[in-house]
Amino acid sequence: PVTFKNIIHKGPMSSDSLAMELRQADIFIFASKVESCSNSLLEAMHSGLPVVAFDGSSNPEIVKLGGELFTEPEQIPDLLETIILNYEMYQGNIDLPGISDVGASYYDFTNTTYTKLESGGSRLGVSSLLVKCFCAIVMYVFWKIKQRFS
Repeated sequence: PVTFKNIIHKGPMSSDSLAMELRQADIFIFASKVESCSNSLLEAMHSGLPVVAFDGSSNPEIVKLGGELFTEPEQIPDLLETIILNYEMYQGNIDLPGISDVGASYYDFTNTTYTKLESGGSRLGVSSLLVKCFCAIVMYVFWKIKQRFS
């Protein structure tokens, strides 16, 4: 148990509640140094929040021009000021694929892999039947996701 002086701690919440909470904010600070393709970072940016994030892991690929990256915590105040002065530009630069696009990419990848295995292109060192089954399952799951969000 920790009592914060200047931080309001919010417990776990539903997706809808989280979206509402994020939309009340102006900027999202993501300071985690080791977190690959963070859901919280994606959710914040999908909610329209420019980001200040640590320059590591997958953060540069996600943030792109929709925020600023830091290597030292001391840089954060200046980066916040930069975003504040150019807020609309950063918000307009948020460029993330939607869930149906992500699903389509996974589907295309697994379909290509499956097709190559069908044509005898397996050099994976594992049972091609096992890989084909996995690809078929993944293709089905993402096909269902694509249907749901289309």
